Amino acid sequence: MSYSDLELNINFVNAAAIERGVDGTVFLMPREEYTFDSPGTAIRMPELVRRERMWRAILVTLTVLLMTRQASSLAAEIVFVAPANHAMPLMQFEEGQLKSGILKDLGDAFAKRLGVEARYITVPSKRVSMVLQRGEADCLCYVLPGWLDGEFDWSHPIMSDGGVLVARADAPRINTLNDLADQRVGTVSGYRYPQLVDALGPRFLRDDGPTAEHSLRKLMAGRSQYAIVEELMAGYQMRIDPRHQLRIDLVVSRFHARCAFSRRAKLGAARMNHALDSLIDDGSIERIVARYRDATP
Repeated sequence: MSYSDLELNINFVNAAAIERGVDGTVFLMPREEYTFDSPGTAIRMPELVRRERMWRAILVTLTVLLMTRQASSLAAEIVFVAPANHAMPLMQFEEGQLKSGILKDLGDAFAKRLGVEARYITVPSKRVSMVLQRGEADCLCYVLPGWLDGEFDWSHPIMSDGGVLVARADAPRINTLNDLADQRVGTVSGYRYPQLVDALGPRFLRDDGPTAEHSLRKLMAGRSQYAIVEELMAGYQMRIDPRHQLRIDLVVSRFHARCAFSRRAKLGAARMNHALDSLIDDGSIERIVARYRDATP
């Protein structure tokens, strides 16, 4: 029987191992000092331990790298809600995608300050709260707690605006909210108007449209006399298209808009607040708003 036959037989019965010395002498070694990684191959236990430790270290390292990469990719962007009922100067959409506007510029600056990419998802106004609650988006800016349903984390105020009553030049002037009783007023579907509800009750006649821009276009076309829109938007539209001679009759409300953060946001409210506060403190947000507030045709 050859040496290889003897070695295979010994491996098969797992009784002992064969080791060949430097001078060719064959030794029969105790089984407990060896293990076998394939038939006919005996490896000393210390060698096996080193191999096992090496492979375990490699596996641990690969696992950590994979988990780190996954976590990094999850936090490599901030996702903003882009409500489809917004219009310029807040947002401008092309083929359903956000292309420009105050909130686009703000989101891009916010993401840059965080060191991540900005992504925007266009959402109908009635689904905004749900999308944010589910964590499908991280942030919605230009909003107040009373405008959303659900629990969110909040930023400090980022910009001031107001709701104003815009009228056609040939419409009777409105001096108080009570003057609007039984008058149809252009409003936005899904928006809340507590001041008018409190003042007029059932005599507040809403004329809902999909966006504030839609309400203004109805005014311009002569299909309505009054509409409630944001002051920033009214001023912007009246500057870029003055031929319709619209006027602002009343300031219905004043507010300081904030950003709402999903409690499932990957970046965390503290980190997002820190970045946003830095944009407030260094005047970045005010400069963004001013570009649109001072816009001319």
